[in-house]
Amino acid sequence: MYQLKKNCEEKAQRYLEEANKLVKEGLVNEKIEKFHSICYILTDMIKEGIMHSLSLKRLIKRVIMETTPESMEAFLNKLSEYSKSKQPIKDYFFVATSNLDIDTLSQKTFEIMTTKIRIMNFHEANKEFGISELFRKWHLFLEDEIRDFTRYSYVSLDVKASTAEEAAEKGFEIFELFRGLLNFADHYAVSHHTYYGGIPRPRTLSTMEPARVHMIFDGNKNHLFDRFTIGFFDYERKSFNPRRNELLLYLIEKINSLEACPLAERCLYTFRKYNDGLDGNVAGTSFLEFWKILELVALSDTEGGRMPEVKVANRISLLFKTEFGRDLLRALCDKRNFIAHIGSLAEIDQEEINIIKRCSEVAMMFLLDHVNKFKDESTLSCFYENLPKNKTDLKRLEKVIYEIKKLRKNRNS
Repeated sequence: MYQLKKNCEEKAQRYLEEANKLVKEGLVNEKIEKFHSICYILTDMIKEGIMHSLSLKRLIKRVIMETTPESMEAFLNKLSEYSKSKQPIKDYFFVATSNLDIDTLSQKTFEIMTTKIRIMNFHEANKEFGISELFRKWHLFLEDEIRDFTRYSYVSLDVKASTAEEAAEKGFEIFELFRGLLNFADHYAVSHHTYYGGIPRPRTLSTMEPARVHMIFDGNKNHLFDRFTIGFFDYERKSFNPRRNELLLYLIEKINSLEACPLAERCLYTFRKYNDGLDGNVAGTSFLEFWKILELVALSDTEGGRMPEVKVANRISLLFKTEFGRDLLRALCDKRNFIAHIGSLAEIDQEEINIIKRCSEVAMMFLLDHVNKFKDESTLSCFYENLPKNKTDLKRLEKVIYEIKKLRKNRNS
């Protein structure tokens, strides 16, 4: 069942009515753009909506255009009804380019959340999918760049979906999760100090960088369409540290053991954001991207508006056992506020990136280890609220809870 974010009900209803009005008047000229914009806003107003924006936005357009629901309750019910009445599930292949030196991996096949992942060299991928025929059709790359594609490795995912567009979205999510797990395993507790002539230069830190091209094939391996990533990435062949393979397999095992619960998707999302932290160094935005991971683990988005940065820092600092850790989080919080007030990054400080990256890794491992224990945001929030209490206060709390349960039992008997 789809749900709205807190405090969005009245606005969502007004936008729904305006969208219905546009449909009744006819979607022509500037009304088309207005309708698309309203559907985009409604997507953002739905819980977790922006994380699945491509498929959900299409679903919202279809529901409004075909049914023009008058109430928000009817609209949400129709969304659920339409999402369940999808077309038959089909097999697709999501194939992405990769800069990873696959010879440094101890294995070439993985399974993440029931999705089979295979890593191939160019000749293997070309034999199976005929990708060399696609290079010149793209008209996006120079001759030298096209030759680079023969040196890339290729990641293939077996995806089940009702449409090719849905397969592209699902495949991308799993690919980014796999990339996040591999990057995390390779970079965990590792500091970076890259200098050029004594001056730090922004660059991609990811071992496995964003794919330059995602290709979608049907179950018979017929090419359907492509999506491209255009960015300032080195895209150099990089090696995975073989000594980190055990950690990679451990992370995959933990991810595959996650039970379906609200915290599970939050946990998966932190690994995808970890990629953004490493990739963001290209534009000097790594600090902000890693801070977003701290916000995710601290539940910044669940308390009716944005949680103050100092509260985020306080919650994450609870995961550190020393006063040093708490002071470190406060310093990071001060830098986060400085960046917010200045409006841009005044400098690119690799030491700062190392510090906040390490704090993010501690937070991510904590969440991964506790998802199946806490299961929902409210329980995790309760944990944060009670963790600072001393033994005496906790004993008082235990006694109060015991008495409350006893009183309720007597009332019901």
